[in-house]
Amino acid sequence: MHRTVLLAVVSALVFAPCGGTCPDVDPEVNFDVNKILGHWYIVQQTGAKHPCLTLNFTKKADKDEYRMIETCQSSKFFNTLGLQYEHHTKGKLRVPNATSPAIMDLSYTLSIRTLKLTIFATDYENYLGFLTCIKGFAFSNKPQVTIASRTPGLGPPHLEPVYAKLLKYNINPYVIDTVKQYECAEHGEKGIFVKAVSGTVDTVKGAIGSVVNLFSSGKKDSNLDPKITGENEIDVRAGQSQ
Repeated sequence: MHRTVLLAVVSALVFAPCGGTCPDVDPEVNFDVNKILGHWYIVQQTGAKHPCLTLNFTKKADKDEYRMIETCQSSKFFNTLGLQYEHHTKGKLRVPNATSPAIMDLSYTLSIRTLKLTIFATDYENYLGFLTCIKGFAFSNKPQVTIASRTPGLGPPHLEPVYAKLLKYNINPYVIDTVKQYECAEHGEKGIFVKAVSGTVDTVKGAIGSVVNLFSSGKKDSNLDPKITGENEIDVRAGQSQ
C-alpha cells in the first residue's frame, strides 16, 4: 500500500508539467538601450491585475546603469473622490554582457532575487516587447511577458510583429492579460508622494486618515532615506477627478 502511494507521488513529480520554465527567446538584434528611454504604456502583461500601468526608463548619469519604474494608478472609485494615487515600483537595470545589450539584469532593493529581462521586439518609436524570468530558479519560475506602447493604444500593424515573435517561441499572445489605458490620469501630473515599504493598502489608509495635512503641506512625507531605490511609492492626488 505504502509502496503504491510512493510510486504514485514519484510519478506525479516526474511527469508534472514544467509550466514555470523560462522560454528561450532571442534578444532584439542590434539593440540600443538608449532608444527605449522615456515613457511607455503597458497594453498587455502576463498576470496584470491593475489598469493604467506604465513604464519609464531612465539612465543614471554617473553610472552605466538604468532604472525602470512601473506605475499603476488608483481605480475610478478613488478618482471620483478626488483621491487619485499612484503606486511606483523602482528597479535597477544592468547590462551584464555588452555583446548582448537586449538581455539585462533587473533587481529591486527590497528583493534578493534578480530577474533576467530580455527585450525580444521593439521599433523604439511605437512598440516594445520583453520577457522577465527569475534567474537561477527555473523550477519555480513565473515568466512574464510585457507589451508596451509609446501611446495608450497599440494597433494591429504594431502588434503583429510582437505577436509573430511570441508565436515563434510557442507563447500564445492572445491569452496575455490586456491592460486598460482609459480613464487614467495624464502622464506627468504631480501629486504628493508617500513612500512605504510595507505595501499599498496600509499607506493609502494612513494617507486618507490624514488627508487634510497631506493636502495642505504639499511636501514629501517619508521615513526612508531618499537615496534608497526599489521601494514602493504612493502618489496621493487632490482635486482631480475623472
